[in-house]
Amino acid sequence: MKIKRDTCWFALVLVAGITAEARADLITVTAGGTSFSAGADTAVLNAATHTYNLTPGQVQTAVLQVVNFNVGDSGSLNQTFPFTLTETITVGTMTGSLSLPGQLSITPTIDTLTFFNGPATSLDLVAGRTLRVNVVNGSVSATNLGTFPMNLQANFLEITPEPPSIVMFGLGAAGLAGYAWRWRGRNRRVS
Repeated sequence: MKIKRDTCWFALVLVAGITAEARADLITVTAGGTSFSAGADTAVLNAATHTYNLTPGQVQTAVLQVVNFNVGDSGSLNQTFPFTLTETITVGTMTGSLSLPGQLSITPTIDTLTFFNGPATSLDLVAGRTLRVNVVNGSVSATNLGTFPMNLQANFLEITPEPPSIVMFGLGAAGLAGYAWRWRGRNRRVS
């Protein structure tokens, strides 16, 4: 039994499309360190490097870095300190600035460090891919003096050119080239 060439091409393209959709990329992100102080309290964001297994088109929330919240004796201070920290993140050779909005609330009984959802930072990767990173809500509170660690989390989204579109374009171009080749062959025989 002879299988048509068109059937083989269709099966090959189908397998390639399914394989392209199921892949994941390992992306290493380095976050620089920074700090913020108010009253006798300090928030220290430790520099960190993490490798994430990202599936293109799907948001993944993961730890960006560890924050050490150092609570000191602020006496009778009762105040909220809003802040926006800017931190450098690096992916491969691309570097961008990540905005970290938040607030530090100090009262005589409890101190709370809070990070808010930040705006997305986009980094251009190879082959037309883009990585978007933004910090998500998180907080840590303390009722006594000491150091309290917190995992600062971020959303990671890898955007890639849509593989099915690329495959369809390639198939269309191959089909047009094949049609032109067959048409040229028929015209030679007629002459």
